Amino acid sequence: MFINNNEFYQEIGSRIRNARNLANVSQDDLAIRLGLTRASIINIEKGRHKPSLHVLLEIASMLMVNYISLIPDSTSSFPHETAFSTSIDLNNIVSDQPGMDNPTKETVERFIQSIQK
Repeated sequence: MFINNNEFYQEIGSRIRNARNLANVSQDDLAIRLGLTRASIINIEKGRHKPSLHVLLEIASMLMVNYISLIPDSTSSFPHETAFSTSIDLNNIVSDQPGMDNPTKETVERFIQSIQK
């Protein structure tokens, strides 16, 4: 059970590290492919840096895993919260973000479409 956001992101980082190791990809290689520094990868894997959604999707793609496998199950991890409802107009969340570049917007929109199915 996750008590706070720090534990949630530590678990994401742990899952990224495990997937990276299984894919036999070094931190340096992953950093280069993402356009980040090795220190950024270390901080993501330790849960100190919270990766944005598009970075998480890129990591999953590069490690050839489903991005869902990198995200802890919110229904069992956060029992105090209500189940996620797709009745929320998630598309407005994307359109309301000032300065979001098109590749990021498209990635987030694809993600929203995938969870609404």
